Amino acid sequence: MADRYKIGVKVLELSATKELPDSTNSIACSEDGKYLSLGHPRGLSVWCVCGLVWAAEWLKDRQEIIAVQMVSMSPEAYLIGTIDYMGVARIFAYYSENIYLLNVINSADDVNRRKVCLTFELSPSGNYAATIIGCNADVWLEVYRLPTEAWTNQLENLSPGATPFRDPEIRNQESGEDEGGQKWSPTSAPTRIKPPKKRSRTRGSTTESSRDVGVVNFLTFCLSVDEDAGAQNLKMDMEPINPACEVTRRGTHHFLLPCGHFPGASKAYAQPECPVAVCLWWTGSRNLLHYYLQKSTKNKPDDEPDILWPNANEILCSTVSRCTRYVVLGLVNSLVCVWDRKTGSPLSVVSMTTVDSPFLRMRFMDYIPQCPAPTDEVHILVLCTSGLMHMVTTGRGAEPSISQAIESPEDAEDFPTLVQPVPFLQSTLLVVQKNGTVLLQDVMKKTTLCYFDPPRPRVIATPWNPVYALNMKEPCLYIRGDQTFRSRVTSEEEVIGHLLVYNFKESELFKPYLITPPNSLPENPFSFATLQEQCNLYLQQRALGVEQRNKDIRQTWEELLRRAAEGAL
Repeated sequence: MADRYKIGVKVLELSATKELPDSTNSIACSEDGKYLSLGHPRGLSVWCVCGLVWAAEWLKDRQEIIAVQMVSMSPEAYLIGTIDYMGVARIFAYYSENIYLLNVINSADDVNRRKVCLTFELSPSGNYAATIIGCNADVWLEVYRLPTEAWTNQLENLSPGATPFRDPEIRNQESGEDEGGQKWSPTSAPTRIKPPKKRSRTRGSTTESSRDVGVVNFLTFCLSVDEDAGAQNLKMDMEPINPACEVTRRGTHHFLLPCGHFPGASKAYAQPECPVAVCLWWTGSRNLLHYYLQKSTKNKPDDEPDILWPNANEILCSTVSRCTRYVVLGLVNSLVCVWDRKTGSPLSVVSMTTVDSPFLRMRFMDYIPQCPAPTDEVHILVLCTSGLMHMVTTGRGAEPSISQAIESPEDAEDFPTLVQPVPFLQSTLLVVQKNGTVLLQDVMKKTTLCYFDPPRPRVIATPWNPVYALNMKEPCLYIRGDQTFRSRVTSEEEVIGHLLVYNFKESELFKPYLITPPNSLPENPFSFATLQEQCNLYLQQRALGVEQRNKDIRQTWEELLRRAAEGAL
C-alpha cells in the first residue's frame, strides 16, 4: 500500500474508530454537526457525533437503506430522507431520541406499475423534496412542499405514549394515522414535470397563417428542436445495443435559492435559505428548464417551464454555486457555460480545446481566499472521463484561465471515483481513487497535502462508491473501512465495517487551510423589486465587458481577413 504514496507526503493518523452496523452503505451528517444518520440492510440508525454513541434507530425487515440525507427542521428536530433498495423514498424525523416515519413518497403495491425513486433530495431548509421517478419506460420529476412547521409542532406536542414507528402497510392512507394513532400532516400534492414533448404550433403567434411566414413561439421552437435532437441522439445510442428497447431519459435537477426577479420575490428574500425554483435538464437535451415553486399562472401546465435557457450543445453535466447564483453546464465539444441568474444571461462561455475526452462531472470551488477576485469571478473543477481534472477560472469581461488540477491517471486503478471540495479547508479537494487511495489535494498549489491510510488490516470500503460524510462544524471526515477475517465456525470470510474518523483540527498541517463556513448564506445585495432594476444591472455588467468583446471582434476580423487573403492566393 505504501508504494502508492508519494515520498515526503504526510499520512494522516486516525482520530477514532467505531464498529458500524453490518453493511452500512450510506452516511449523512446533520448541518449542525451533532448527529450522523446511517443507512444499512436493517433500516436506519442515528448516532451522536460526540462519543459516536447510538441515539435511535428505525428497524424493519427487508428495508435496506441505500441513500440517506439529513437536514435541520428546527434546532431540536431533523428531517431524514432515504431511498431503499426497492426504490421507495421515505421521510423521517429525528426528535427527542426517537425516529418517526412521517411520509412514504411512493409505495410498492402494484408490481406492474411500481414507481421507482431514482434520486431523492431534500432542500437545505427542508421545505421541499424532489425526486426523479421511473415507471416502466416513463420518467419524470416530482416536487413536494413539506409541512415542516406543522411537523415540528406535532413533534413538540407528542403524547408520551406515541409510537415512533409507522408501517406504510398498516397506515390508514385516507386519515394519515399510523398504528400508534399519531396523525401527521400530509405533504402537498406533487408537482409532476415530465420531459418536454413536441409542442403543437398553435399557441400564441403560431397560427396557420403565421406558419406560412415562419413565425414560431420561441419556447415552442426550442423545445421542438431539442426533442428532435435528443430523440435522434438517444436512438443512435440505443439501437446498436438493443433495437427493440424503449428509450428512457434521465433528469438532473438543482434547487435554486432567491436570486434576481421572480414571483413572490419580496416574501422569498425574507427566507433566504428556502428555495424558490428548481432547474432541470434531461439526458440528450440542450435546454436548461426553470420551474417556479410558487406558481403565478394558474392555467399553465406543470411541465411547461417558466424560464428556458438554450445552449449551443447537448448538456453532459451541471453544478451550482453554494448561493445558487451561478449555474454551470458542461456541454458536448468541451464547452463550459456559466449562467448568471441575476442577469438571466451567460456570465462566460469557455471552450476547453485542450480536453481530449468528454466531461464527466463538475464542482464549484466556493472557498479560495488566496485568490482575491471580483464578486462575479468563479472557480470550477471539471473532471473528464479520462480522469484528467482542470480548474477553470472565469468572470464577466475577464480572460478565462484554465489549469490542470489533477493529472490523468497512469493506471486505471488510479482513476478518481470521488472528487469533493472540502468546505472547511480552503482550496482543497478530497479525492478517492479506484484502488482505495484517499488523499487531500491543494488545487491552487497542485500538491498532495496528505494521505488517509487506515490502520491494517482495515481498508477503505467500496472505493468505487465510497461511504463517507464531512462534518462542517467539527472539521472531520467520516469514512467506512472494512476488516476481513475468516470465521472459526464456518471457515468463511466475514467483513466487519468500521467508521473511521479523521479530525483535521488535530494536525498542524491544516491550520493554514482551516476556515469557518458561514452559518447562513450571505445577504443578497441585489434583491430586485422590479424588472427594470434587473435590466439596469444587466446593462452595467455588459458595460464591464466592452473591452473584452471589442478585443474578440478585432481578433475575429483579423482571422477573416487572413483567411480571405489565403483564399485569394
